[in-house]
Amino acid sequence: MHPRRNLTEWAYFTIKNQILQGILGPGTPLLEETLSARLEISRTPVRGALTRLVAEGLAASREDRTLQVPVLTLQDLEETFVARRTIEGTVMELACAAVNELHLNRLEHLIWNEKMALHAQDGALTAANDRMFHTYLAEMSGNSLFVEFVSRINAKVSLLLALSRTLGAPVALALKEHEEIVTALRSGNPTAAKNAMLRHLHCVEKRIREVLPTDTPEDLPGQRLREEVAPS
Repeated sequence: MHPRRNLTEWAYFTIKNQILQGILGPGTPLLEETLSARLEISRTPVRGALTRLVAEGLAASREDRTLQVPVLTLQDLEETFVARRTIEGTVMELACAAVNELHLNRLEHLIWNEKMALHAQDGALTAANDRMFHTYLAEMSGNSLFVEFVSRINAKVSLLLALSRTLGAPVALALKEHEEIVTALRSGNPTAAKNAMLRHLHCVEKRIREVLPTDTPEDLPGQRLREEVAPS
């Protein structure tokens, strides 16, 4: 059974994992009464859990002031990946200047963890390992603000991956791209490292875009995919 001493924490992680695993899909109502009955706890800890999920962008308000699992939009996708390319491209250049064998071993271990999560078909764990890989690269940059920004952005990315149902088979492609990033870092070439990251981000964005509803508005800013890979 669930730990009685901290039901809010337990409810938060349970609902969050169900969202990241796609059990609670886009647009699913997040009603206190329904969730408390499903989790067999009172509404008070559920209310606290939902407050945290709203703050993290994992729950969104509806017109009737109730909550739901967010619906993925083209604007969400574009804004997130513009920020990723801007920040993580620079992160790679700085990380390449500081990289050592311990860093490379740690990155390879994180990729191995991602493969194990994929094999277990655990979407929440897969997303968590992906975040750790990108956050560790930011830590390698030596810039604490980059670490903070990457952590925040990649929490949003995990949501986009879950809502688009691209935490399954497409992750195998992302893992190959992660391996290419490590290979580029090992070369010691900052431009190659940055390009490997930008290619990865382009591919992730493309995979999500391919499963967006066909009636997604096309007049949003920055709608077209842009190849922002620096010259080799």
